[in-house]
Amino acid sequence: FFLNPREGRQKVTWKKEENRVVINFSDTQDVMVEYPVKEGSVLASAHSVWIFEPQEPIGEIPQTALTFTTRVDAGGNIPTATANYNMKKFLSQVSDLRKKFDKTIKIDVYNRLQIIKKMTKITKKSAKTFAKDFKDINEKEKVEGAYPLAETWLKVKGKGKGWGKITVKVKASILETAAFFWNFESRAHHDTTGDIKRVIEQVVGEWEMIVRRTQELQSKLGFWHKEREFWNRMRLHRVDRNTIVISVKQLKRGREVPTKIMERMIMGKTHKAKENATIRLTKRGEKETKVEFVTRLDLGRNVSDGATRLALEKHLNAAADVQRYFNNLVKLKDMTNEVGEALGADMVWDGGQLGGQ
Repeated sequence: FFLNPREGRQKVTWKKEENRVVINFSDTQDVMVEYPVKEGSVLASAHSVWIFEPQEPIGEIPQTALTFTTRVDAGGNIPTATANYNMKKFLSQVSDLRKKFDKTIKIDVYNRLQIIKKMTKITKKSAKTFAKDFKDINEKEKVEGAYPLAETWLKVKGKGKGWGKITVKVKASILETAAFFWNFESRAHHDTTGDIKRVIEQVVGEWEMIVRRTQELQSKLGFWHKEREFWNRMRLHRVDRNTIVISVKQLKRGREVPTKIMERMIMGKTHKAKENATIRLTKRGEKETKVEFVTRLDLGRNVSDGATRLALEKHLNAAADVQRYFNNLVKLKDMTNEVGEALGADMVWDGGQLGGQ
């Protein structure tokens, strides 16, 4: 029975209730005479329920929550591993449906516009210039990456510690670029960073929030280390008319940290890592922004130099990601040789990772 084809006979019932739509797939014997089971096939049993419920729209973009529940009896002696694989494949219908109606770009654009509206009302300028954060260090190494519009330097210090700096030009206004970085939970960040989780734990003030991200570390040999969790305090600073700085500092335990967040930090089983990063955005034109991104990582003593280097490249690549994102939005009539070269390299190198992998 293991390799025999499976067949099913189901009745579909569609029902609209007050605030939701329910679609029910259940076994039926109604068509067995007209459509008998073929010789050699096994009649499987399944029951699935789809529930669609409206959610609050994001701007003018409607949202729907989907709950999919299913029970399947394939019949015969099916190995557990095979049954689990087939069930995951069956449940992937939900992911396919989400991709079909994906409105990620529109949602990200809407959220950025809301952030930009708030930024235009900032009147207080930061007393700090953050110039010290961007001073170069000795014995740094230049990374010859695949992406031609990025200049990258890094230094692996050993025992899981490292420093890195990247400078890129972004084809977007300074407010658009700042909004992209500030929109921490955006789908664009999820898709490009490869982070397992990106969560805003608490909004502390209008331009301050506590964030958490979880990553897997990979070694140069292709092996995976245990996950690392970063807790940071993000702040946005308007330095002057043409300069915005976003600081991403390690969240240290103390009185300023809310009790609930402190408990989650202590009770969490994922290994904690440290990052202190500064992002300086400088206006170079109405649709051009210079981005300087400096990061200092501490991943733990047991992390190899190769894995530390990969982690540095991954974090610095966030700046290349914003460059790549806005380059993809440049219309053909506005395309320059520089942007065209960058897009071409991005296609050849499958994402233009800093190390040219």
